[in-house]
Amino acid sequence: MYGYDRHTENDLMQLVAGDDERAFAELYERVYSVMYAVAFARFNDEQTCEDVMHDVFASVWANRKKIIPAEIKSYLIVAVKYAVLEKIRKKNRQQTLENSGLPQSQMNNGPVEILEYKAIEKMMHEAIEKLPEKCRQIFRYRREEDMPIAEIAGKLGISPNTVKVQLRKAFALLKKGIQYLLA
Repeated sequence: MYGYDRHTENDLMQLVAGDDERAFAELYERVYSVMYAVAFARFNDEQTCEDVMHDVFASVWANRKKIIPAEIKSYLIVAVKYAVLEKIRKKNRQQTLENSGLPQSQMNNGPVEILEYKAIEKMMHEAIEKLPEKCRQIFRYRREEDMPIAEIAGKLGISPNTVKVQLRKAFALLKKGIQYLLA
């Protein structure tokens, strides 16, 4: 069997560039703990650090023919630092979007889609405000508070069928109201 333990990290990287998977495994074993320590110093979270390590090594393998550093170990440590920074940026962007009040489905959309969503949300709010009082109250219990029909009926002292009728009425009026606003 080929003795990879006799090679330097730079030699191993040259073998990796030639598609040598065992050299890649040896390189991984040698530098993993140092790279992990760099990531862990920033995150102090095992799962996030493992994600960073996976991303870096997947990138190294995918770009193995292009990577020609003078010192592979230094190159990999810098790669981990950049991956850590990218994770932090993504996490900060995600938190900013979550704090924006937009639903999850809108978080990856661009500014135009977000503005359209907000305009539609405003129209919906205006249409809800125009509903008759009892109808609006039932609609809000159902849609905004996610209350079951039976619970709404009990809370308002009406039959579940009355709640269903009022909800149908609300949806019909909202549909008309939004169509009018869009016209």
